[in-house]
Amino acid sequence: MIQKFYVGDRVVLNKEMPGNLVLCVGDLGTVCSITTSGNVGVAWDRYSKYGLHSCEGSCEDGHGWYFGRHASAISLFQEDDISISDQSMEVLL
Repeated sequence: MIQKFYVGDRVVLNKEMPGNLVLCVGDLGTVCSITTSGNVGVAWDRYSKYGLHSCEGSCEDGHGWYFGRHASAISLFQEDDISISDQSMEVLL
């Protein structure tokens, strides 16, 4: 099933992409544009001057990446996806 994205959606990278040396599984971003051809532009929280761009001015330079045929590599991010048990929190503290 192809997931539909909208500008403003928070997304997470859920699998490695061929040729990508910048983004890591688990990285978060925000959909910043959807092109007429259906490519999804994502403004990633992570900055990189290597490979990331501005999605043709839709986000800050060094944060953007377009997903076309690899759009299955992203999915909607739900705040509920992150859960830390009380025991894990004690270890972190």
